[in-house]
Amino acid sequence: MYQGKKVVAIIAEFNPFHRGHAYLLEQARLLAKDGYVLVLMSGNYVQRGEPALIEKSLRAKMAILSGADLVFELPLFFSISDAGNFAQGAISMLSRLPFIDQLVYGCECKEPELLHELAEFFLHPDSNYRTLFEEYLKAGVSYPKARILALKGLKTPPSFPIHLLDTPNNSLAMEYLIALKQYHSSIAPKGITRVKSFAQASKIRDSYLDIDLIQKEIPQEVKETYWNYFEHYHPVVSHDYTMYVNQCLALSHLGLFDFSGINRIPEDLSNRFRNNDHLTSIPQFLEDNKKKNDTCSSLARALYKSIFQITDKSMEAAYKEALYQVLAVSKKGVDLFSEIKKQNLPLMTKVAEFEQKILPTKSSEFVSNYHRKAYADELYRMILNTKKKKEAPLYPKELQKKFIII
Repeated sequence: MYQGKKVVAIIAEFNPFHRGHAYLLEQARLLAKDGYVLVLMSGNYVQRGEPALIEKSLRAKMAILSGADLVFELPLFFSISDAGNFAQGAISMLSRLPFIDQLVYGCECKEPELLHELAEFFLHPDSNYRTLFEEYLKAGVSYPKARILALKGLKTPPSFPIHLLDTPNNSLAMEYLIALKQYHSSIAPKGITRVKSFAQASKIRDSYLDIDLIQKEIPQEVKETYWNYFEHYHPVVSHDYTMYVNQCLALSHLGLFDFSGINRIPEDLSNRFRNNDHLTSIPQFLEDNKKKNDTCSSLARALYKSIFQITDKSMEAAYKEALYQVLAVSKKGVDLFSEIKKQNLPLMTKVAEFEQKILPTKSSEFVSNYHRKAYADELYRMILNTKKKKEAPLYPKELQKKFIII
């Protein structure tokens, strides 16, 4: 609560921003009433393990145009992690903000309260479940499937419907609930059932220039921003990063890079990476190297963590102290943002000022993480500029950009 007004938060990717996201923001606005809607949004890299279709500043602008008041970036370390770390990282950041009353999230569940039962079970799973789950993992079953099979194998079935775990939005919502409990957060969760008539974001990503699809699925408020972006730039895609994985492989062959040091890479996976001579294409590599207990997303996340050298140590540092970079603010949200600026948080509004005044006061781990994030953003920008159309301007560096006020 800020000055007697409710503050409602959303954790999102908006990759790309579509009608379903506008609906979620609309529901958040209804809950906030005359209060504020704050968004914690993935930057230029997303949880599937790939670059975002549209650069982060413009996705933040779309959120403001559709009803958000303040958009912060969810740091790289959490945005390209599995659902557990994605949720844990986001909740850890929201829990440090003093005014958040409620977290709104989308789910496929018609009765969102059932997800609380899932969260309670997985927060304290019984020994029978853990045993079955480990057996399935050792047998080569992927993590999501092993979880479902272990639940089905219990002699005493759980009270919640197991099929709830079949959808990624439900699973992520459950991870939010678990994280809120683990952080003893006072933030109240609120699930919003997804409207089935809205297209999946993946369908839009696959057909991002389909005029009929975009006319239907991209909200009117953001259509101009959407089309203007693609009039100037072709999207950054995973294949654009193939050479950077090959650099990691070359260094590995010379003994100068160790895949096993990367966050959450099992030994067999680091060996598979190391034993490759070269990659012709990241998407092809994912298809050729996926085993039963892998998903393409888990392999992709490992590749991007390798490019940016995200280790267990750097993940620990990100949890200890994460950067709050503001991407966009509404005119109404300026008051809330001004109050947040008074909090003792590593807040970045102007890159040059942050690097000169705040960064030198931080720990070496925080500084290293900041450089990883800066490298990732600069790489995205440089690739974007290699794919710009002839008449398009060069996309500006982070140093030259200002956060958006609408």
